[in-house]
Amino acid sequence: MPGKPKSQSRARKTISRRKSSSRKKTDIYKVYVIRFILAVLSLVLVFVVFKVYLAWQNRLWDGNSRITVVVATPDPTVYSYNPRSQTLITFPIPKETQLTSAMGYGEWMAGSLWALDDQEKKGGRLFASSVQKSLGMPIDGWMNRQGKGFFQNSSFSFLPSMIKALPNAKLGTNLTFFDRLNLAVAVGRVSTLNRREINLVSSGAIKESFLADGEKGFLVIPEKTVLVLDALRDDKVFEEAKTIKITNATGKSGVGAEVSRTVSILGIRVVAIDTGQENLKEVCVVRERGKTLKSRAAKQIIGLFGCTSDSKDPAGPASLEIILGEDFVKYF
Repeated sequence: MPGKPKSQSRARKTISRRKSSSRKKTDIYKVYVIRFILAVLSLVLVFVVFKVYLAWQNRLWDGNSRITVVVATPDPTVYSYNPRSQTLITFPIPKETQLTSAMGYGEWMAGSLWALDDQEKKGGRLFASSVQKSLGMPIDGWMNRQGKGFFQNSSFSFLPSMIKALPNAKLGTNLTFFDRLNLAVAVGRVSTLNRREINLVSSGAIKESFLADGEKGFLVIPEKTVLVLDALRDDKVFEEAKTIKITNATGKSGVGAEVSRTVSILGIRVVAIDTGQENLKEVCVVRERGKTLKSRAAKQIIGLFGCTSDSKDPAGPASLEIILGEDFVKYF
């Protein structure tokens, strides 16, 4: 057979080299694409793990103690779950109830507090703090009206509980993912028999009256709320048998008594309410005898009022002391 022309052979070698070079470039491109995708996935994974870690570290509830949450329904509703007895206490606050708002915004109707909070961009803190301040009860968490679904009576199932706990753009709350998951699982197990509702009107905690604008509404009766809402006591705090001294250094009278109502319902015995002249940079300071600040009572007070801890011992015989600084009235 006649040999192939040299020109054809050279052409085929050239084409083969070009194809080989093209394949190498394609392979290198694929390697870079794969590396880029893996790098992006690694960053996403690190971000997700970091967010989960923060949610765990910043959780408000350990799942073993009482948790009380207020939900911004038209009639703001308080839900308080006790894991020890596996009971859920619920009570709505009529929207026409006149409450004293936190942060110095004056008197507002309960049904308008969430709108005020939203308007002032306080992220739920104004709403929750106002309910705590007016009724004198400890509030651990808050939710917008979408949070009502967490507390509806339903048989327990883990998957729906997980779905409820997932991040949701419509759900406004200070509860982390783990708080929401624990809450959804715990409340889902509460039977109808273990759900109790308090009527604030019939119990005397609030009474119908004509308000300053001449309209009918409800007024809070402070001396009654301490008795009626004692049902929200934290058993773990009560069992520690802590006593507390409240030092009011705000320069405003009556603030110590308001704080006293909350810590009493929490389960701490108030032994003294004094005025002081301490110049605090902090909003409030909590001291515990022995400088431990490891008791649940101390941790709860710090969380409820946004205080810092102090290594000094309390003044006097009480096991705890809370000192309220001048800026306390701006937040409480």
